[in-house]
Amino acid sequence: QKTIQRQMLGLPLDRLLLYVGRFAPAKNLPALLLALEACRQAGVTNLSLALVGDGPDRDRVERLIQRRQITGVFLFGFQKHSELPRFYGVSDALVLPSTDEPWGLVVNEAMNFALPVIVSDKVGCAGDLVRPGENGFIVEHESASALSDAIAALVSDARLRSAFGAESLRIVEEYSIEACADG
Repeated sequence: QKTIQRQMLGLPLDRLLLYVGRFAPAKNLPALLLALEACRQAGVTNLSLALVGDGPDRDRVERLIQRRQITGVFLFGFQKHSELPRFYGVSDALVLPSTDEPWGLVVNEAMNFALPVIVSDKVGCAGDLVRPGENGFIVEHESASALSDAIAALVSDARLRSAFGAESLRIVEEYSIEACADG
């Protein structure tokens, strides 16, 4: 099922990281691209990145990809909210490396698809939703090497991704409408 859906999106069967959001300076997409490049240089192969979104930094992102010849990056542009489940459903992990993010609703959404998450310490929901070593990693927002290390650790271990994903789903279920009403 996942294989067919990836093929329909034109994605390879590699381990797939996902970013969903605006292409804006505060989203720190250059750091994500450089971390992806660093992972490859460190020997982490068969790794791709789907970027879903659009915004004022799109040209900058595209230029960086071209200038550094970063392969395995797929830009999908803006997608309606109703289209996002197909991207969450085919991905192996969500990465949100923002330098300024009041909450980061995409983290909630990804966790509902049992995805492990990697977020920066500037993502507002990190303290509530991300439990380092249990369902993902929180990395220092200015450290490309910390981001690269977290990506490498997660994509190199299928059992870890599975365990983190299951924990993400368990954690986010605590944030249901019913739980809110009970609270």
